[in-house]
Amino acid sequence: MSSHFSSIVLAYDGSENSYKALIEAEKLAKLSQARLMVLYVKDPTPTYNQPMLSGMIVFNQPLTVASPVLASNDDTDDQTKDPSETILSEAKLKLSSALKNLDFEKRTGKPAEEICDYAKHNQADLIVIGSRGLSGFQKLIMGSVSSQVTHNAECPVLVVK
Repeated sequence: MSSHFSSIVLAYDGSENSYKALIEAEKLAKLSQARLMVLYVKDPTPTYNQPMLSGMIVFNQPLTVASPVLASNDDTDDQTKDPSETILSEAKLKLSSALKNLDFEKRTGKPAEEICDYAKHNQADLIVIGSRGLSGFQKLIMGSVSSQVTHNAECPVLVVK
């Protein structure tokens, strides 16, 4: 795999493995001075034993740093707040300010399809995604997003465990 990439897509959902993928994508983007596109995908179809949200991050445009959101004592805010906004805000805070070419986007749909489509549309050289760590039975029934992306993407895919 070449050590130079011009554009990298990061699939990010806030999980531990997607955070590990974020770290690797950030390293590669810095080394290559690549455009980093962070993509978060909301899966509208709930599955058993998995969160309803799957996400990714793709880096693309200059990052504008938002102020951290202060915790509220009002519980109704938590019920109406879009979880994708929280996840993307956390990703922005975790990424280095040294990255100049960052973009954040949300989509709704089947995560693997959305990731592959986004990467193709944005001419990504690499997709970085965390491994979900499904059990053998869960993989058999549902398949994993990282496996689907690996098989369907038109560019190389780095799966981080």
